Amino acid sequence: MVSWLEEHSARKLLGCGPSARLLNSRLIYPRYIRRCATKIEELFKADTTLRALICPQSQLAVSVMELLKTRRRVNYVTWIMDDHVVYNENGRWTYPSGFRETWAKHLRGASKIFVISAELGQFYRREFGVESEVLFGPADPVGEPIWVAPNSGDICRLGYFGSLWSWQVDALTRLARYLSSLNATLDIFTNFQELPLELQVSGVSMRRPVGRADVIHEMRKYDAVVLPIGFLESHRQLTEFNIATKMSECLASGTITLVIGPQNAAMVRHLAPTGAACLTTAGDLAELHTAIGNLKHENYRREVLNRARKLVQLELSTSIMHARWMAAVYQLADLNNAPVNL
Repeated sequence: MVSWLEEHSARKLLGCGPSARLLNSRLIYPRYIRRCATKIEELFKADTTLRALICPQSQLAVSVMELLKTRRRVNYVTWIMDDHVVYNENGRWTYPSGFRETWAKHLRGASKIFVISAELGQFYRREFGVESEVLFGPADPVGEPIWVAPNSGDICRLGYFGSLWSWQVDALTRLARYLSSLNATLDIFTNFQELPLELQVSGVSMRRPVGRADVIHEMRKYDAVVLPIGFLESHRQLTEFNIATKMSECLASGTITLVIGPQNAAMVRHLAPTGAACLTTAGDLAELHTAIGNLKHENYRREVLNRARKLVQLELSTSIMHARWMAAVYQLADLNNAPVNL
């Protein structure tokens, strides 16, 4: 249901910015919402109760669903992986004009709310009075932890696996600028075409991405895997509420996870009490020097890796996340008196 204003031809003719602004204008956007809702409604018989999983990444999915709810009976689970709509202004979390009420209605009408982190769930409880459950990507250990740093000598080999959006690049750049002083190297596995200019420095190498099933095995070749979290104020809606897709995989890999991010980040707050990762929250040379030095010590590795294994088994495993998911599926089926097809 892509709008014609999102087509390549329209963007080429009008430009990406003007096309987006026109689509979101008061003249076009309400009509686009109605069009999407109508097309979804036409897929089902008139007396059908709709069952839906909503993964809102913007205002659109929420607005379309709220319109559908005025036309049909709808039972739905909503799963907020990132709240891209909220933003921080002068120390206060804010939503665009008119959307807060729509968002509150959507959350309160859901049969189940999943959130990407406990911090996001606490925010919604405080702001909207709704309860939620944490659900994010799980992982399972693939072998015994790497008790001894796999790379001999003084060089510390670090690996990063994932995307290179601005909030990851910010933290990776802080690390990259000190690599020579830290006697460390950084291999970046990403599907991006090239590294950002700030990462095109000595000690940083770009690698081709590996298959999903091979990621954890590749991580085990490094003294540590890096989990970067942006420090910039413009990243707050992500850093304070987000759990990265790769976090569970890093912790389950059997090598140490080196977290670089601010103290208020959801992943830092999640991991700090557990001792399951090496945390650096200043991103400066002194703190990184201490962290890199620890990665080579067997006693330190054993302590952190044991805690990481325990955390994965108790909270981050596939079976635990799957059980949470299936409970919501059965709940939704019960609301509709419908069988569950697995």
